[in-house]
Amino acid sequence: MDQDILLQTYSPIDNTLYVERPFAESRQISAIVNRLQTAQQAWRSLSLPEKIQLCAAALKRLQSQQHEIAEELCWQIGRPITHAAEEIRSFAEQCSYLLQIAEESLAPLPISSDSTLIRYIKRIPLGTVFIISGCHYPYLSLANTLIPALLAGNTVLLRHSHQSPLCAERLVAAFKEEGMPDGVLEYLHITTAQTRELIASKQIDYVSYTDQYGVNPAISQQLVTSAKPCYIELSGKDPAYIRHDADLNYTIPQVMDGAFYNAGQSNCAVERIYVHHTLYSAVQEKVSRWIKQLVLDRPNLPETTLGPLVNQAAANHVRNQLKQALKQGATPLIDPNHFKNAPPHSPYVAPQVLTNVNQSMAIMQLPTQGPLVTITPVNYDAEAIALMNDCQFGCSAGIFTEDIESVELIGERLNTGTIYMNRCDLIDPALSWQGCKQSGIGSSLSRTGFDQLTRPKSFYLQASSGSKTSDHWMLKVAN
Repeated sequence: MDQDILLQTYSPIDNTLYVERPFAESRQISAIVNRLQTAQQAWRSLSLPEKIQLCAAALKRLQSQQHEIAEELCWQIGRPITHAAEEIRSFAEQCSYLLQIAEESLAPLPISSDSTLIRYIKRIPLGTVFIISGCHYPYLSLANTLIPALLAGNTVLLRHSHQSPLCAERLVAAFKEEGMPDGVLEYLHITTAQTRELIASKQIDYVSYTDQYGVNPAISQQLVTSAKPCYIELSGKDPAYIRHDADLNYTIPQVMDGAFYNAGQSNCAVERIYVHHTLYSAVQEKVSRWIKQLVLDRPNLPETTLGPLVNQAAANHVRNQLKQALKQGATPLIDPNHFKNAPPHSPYVAPQVLTNVNQSMAIMQLPTQGPLVTITPVNYDAEAIALMNDCQFGCSAGIFTEDIESVELIGERLNTGTIYMNRCDLIDPALSWQGCKQSGIGSSLSRTGFDQLTRPKSFYLQASSGSKTSDHWMLKVAN
């Protein structure tokens, strides 16, 4: 078959062809989209408890398959096998929380009423939701949108990254095996051009798009310039600030995990570290010691703690950013010869920390999405705030200190979507997840996620002269 009409996934482990699928033809795409539209009315009419029960059963089925899923993630995206199953556990936990808050989040909003007037706002499904998932966390990134979309009464179309196509297949199969009606949740393997056509289609009512830096700029640009409702999650350049009173024995493992877990491939990975000058030398020493205990090797080996990047293009981007920074005067903290399994023309990239950097460098301004982080000394909080804000990306920021009041004051001044104290690279489904500046548009998770996937419909019920509204309806709306 012609390579141009095939989706081909090469494993970053050894560059072997791991998955091959035909891209959908136009008639197949039309049939799927029509099926989604046809199924939406019946799905919308199904009671919320029935929807919740079905979704919960599907999540349980996926959890029972976590070992098989872990192996697939390992071979598709290079996640170490000892870490891969954690994604399904986190995915299930986030989705379970959203199931718990669904009834409250989707309930009508009552406005003050009396015996002659009832007013309320109801949440109405948008129609068909198109989820375009990235490859760094192909299941976890779905949690933000999938469950709220389905419970709100929308039908959902999945399009996974070409690096992780098996995730869409396995997820849809799990839901259908638990009784999901045909046409409610479907997937398509399609090209970027076909994806853009679907985004523009009047049959798609909402688009949720998670991307990594520079992977599909055409899709991002189309969504930004379109008038279609959407949620966009793009890269961050997230900072961590280690204040003078931080407990370094606790802080360093937290920050390093936030920087190097999944080889640094996360939209909320720590990429810039700012340290109070009194701790600068100690932080460098502890960071160096922590990194040298990493094991960079094939991710299907149980001893591996740092695997390859998802593909060669991602590795080239990190290496080019590192090379440019070194030319501009940055100093490497780690001897690259310490890690032997990082050939120059492979997805395996040795972890590195850079000092002697400044804000004018690309390494301080543009997302890296790899095992590369910088450390910069600061003299006081105001300087740290200015440097943390000196970037066009704003996903999250971590502040490591024992002073809660200072975190709140600093957090108020940071232009970022989420503020952490003594944590980083964490998503809490009870909190709204969103980026600011070039890190994204819209919000997901929490109650706000349900709001994004519905539209408000207002009811103004006025009794005629001499009559009263039904007590039944007043009680229903109030509850």
